[in-house]
Amino acid sequence: MLVTTCGIVATIVMTTVMYMLPLLGWAQVDLPTWIARIFTTAPVTVGETGVALHLLIGTMWAWVFAMQIEPRLSLKPASTGMVFGVCLWAFAQSIGVPIIGAIGNVVHDSSATSPGWFALRLGLGPALSSLVAHVAYGVSLSVVYGRQGATSVDGRPTRVWTDQTPVQF
Repeated sequence: MLVTTCGIVATIVMTTVMYMLPLLGWAQVDLPTWIARIFTTAPVTVGETGVALHLLIGTMWAWVFAMQIEPRLSLKPASTGMVFGVCLWAFAQSIGVPIIGAIGNVVHDSSATSPGWFALRLGLGPALSSLVAHVAYGVSLSVVYGRQGATSVDGRPTRVWTDQTPVQF
């Protein structure tokens, strides 16, 4: 439950950053809507579908972080989160964006051009906005998770369960 909650919190932080960046003059990146349009184009449901998928994906990556990444990195939470956020961004931009763009075009029989690798067909702005949003996700996930569940004994990551017995990973 802890990891799921941290994933939801981090996804909300990321989404807030994504929607605040255009107010600061940065390029708009609306990942929830973009992902949802693979499944629906109905204006009534695209928002709900996008938010649900975005929260699901954010929670999934939180579990990957908690089980695989955080126990192996011996950095402070904010640094761990930055590394994780940049890696997620690189994965999303190099694999996710081209695939989702291509699938969306096939599903909707569209001749629109996919944003391409690192969304560079849209210019540099969306890629940088996405980087900021993913770093915000990684840092908030790592800091919240680090305060709630992760401790360190002798420089090695551990989890403290309800009986307060540290378990080594």
